[in-house]
Amino acid sequence: MRTRLAVLVFATISACTSQSSDLEIFDSQKDELAETTPKISPKKYPLTCSEPTTGHDPNGIHNLGSSAHFEGWYYRAFDPETNRSWVLIAAYWLDERYQGHGFLELVQHPEGIVHKQTLVGINIASIQAAHGDFDLRFGDMRLSANKVEGVMWTDNGQRVDIDLEISDCAQWGGPYEENNRWTMGWSTEAPGIPIKWHIHHLKAEISGSITTPVDEWVLSKLPLHQEKNWGRSFPSSWIWMQSNHFEGRPDVAFAAAGGPIFPWLFSPQGYMAGLRWRDRFFTWRTHDTHTFPEVEFWIDHDNRLAKWRFVGENYRHRIEVSVEAPLHELIIIDVPTDQGLRHGAVEHLAAKTVLTLYERRGFSWKWMDTMVSSGTAVETGGEWARDKGLIP
Repeated sequence: MRTRLAVLVFATISACTSQSSDLEIFDSQKDELAETTPKISPKKYPLTCSEPTTGHDPNGIHNLGSSAHFEGWYYRAFDPETNRSWVLIAAYWLDERYQGHGFLELVQHPEGIVHKQTLVGINIASIQAAHGDFDLRFGDMRLSANKVEGVMWTDNGQRVDIDLEISDCAQWGGPYEENNRWTMGWSTEAPGIPIKWHIHHLKAEISGSITTPVDEWVLSKLPLHQEKNWGRSFPSSWIWMQSNHFEGRPDVAFAAAGGPIFPWLFSPQGYMAGLRWRDRFFTWRTHDTHTFPEVEFWIDHDNRLAKWRFVGENYRHRIEVSVEAPLHELIIIDVPTDQGLRHGAVEHLAAKTVLTLYERRGFSWKWMDTMVSSGTAVETGGEWARDKGLIP
């Protein structure tokens, strides 16, 4: 059983992929883009906070029984002034020998430093006794949707102190769509899908402190993204991207992920994306019969860049996303397996992104908006990263 902790996908209908387009508007063209894009006033389009989740919350702990499975949570705080990110991952899994495992991991960008605590002999039954709630205790660390506090003791004996408060705002869905809080919609708790993905905080605010052997940081109302995965197996490959900070656009937040649904050859592929825009919310999901004409990850060796291209079309709207990140700044991420933690993905936490939204007009697409970000988190894992020589 191979797992990642925070990202990925769903669905049962295959999606087609093709070569990337030429939409690559980054550093040299960013000023020109800003001049030609209609100005959007932050006061005119603020971010309205969501109605809270009611009823069952997929962000809570699941009880997946005694067969092999996993569950993990992912937090990402981003400082727009410095382009610095902190990612906290917490996960547990039950392997095929019915042994419980877990780990905590704090990733710093731009240093690429990873602080990791491996937990052996985790009592999975005691964790899952709290199913339905998200109040996770790992060693001396306690995690929930709105609070992270405690001490992480790294595998090399170092201490990491974390004390963070999270103020909820934009969850998945529009601000008043209280029935659209499940990222995967109807398939969120459906049986047979080997991995599930759920975003709880599409855009929240996080404040507090992080102290590591390297440095100490005070976070004050920084944008936060928090999501989770759970299931019984993980795709052989995947991509994932997320940004809730676009230049001059507090109203915009975005996340997408996808890859083969089942961990076997010739598996159908599933993709999903969600965009919060001017207090509206758009989704693109394979299992809702939407299409993804372009999904690609490749290496631009001439410019030493990793590049992602993601295009989704639902019945009324089209989204185009182009991302690039310096190849040498990719961070290798661990994933849990039956053989323990292994390198399984690469991630960048301040990638440059151009996102363009279109609306259908007959048989063509009419431009609606173009948004740029220098703070996108993006990932590629499994065979898609391994084939490029990015992980062993």
